[in-house]
Amino acid sequence: MKLLCVVTLLGFVAVVQSVDEEVLLNYKFDDILDSKQEDLIKEYFDCLLDKIPCSNELQRVKDNVIEIIKNKCAECTPELKQLDNYLQRRFKERYPKKMNEFLTKVYSSK
Repeated sequence: MKLLCVVTLLGFVAVVQSVDEEVLLNYKFDDILDSKQEDLIKEYFDCLLDKIPCSNELQRVKDNVIEIIKNKCAECTPELKQLDNYLQRRFKERYPKKMNEFLTKVYSSK
């Protein structure tokens, strides 16, 4: 019985730590990347940097993005790898200081 509980718990932890591909593939990142609204961009990065609470949707995105960055997209599908490469390139081009701050935060929390 104890073994069953441990196996069940380990399975649950594995599911929790995996990336929810649907959340990322359906999120409208281009709305942020193409936005001229500084308030939207500030809110997005303030959430990523834990300066403000995130909306539920953005928290799910943030959790998944952090998981991908920490694991270097090791378990990503080809579609998710393509999205990861695209987003990292676009965010670094458009918001280099904010992206560096976010990446520093992610890598320092390992």
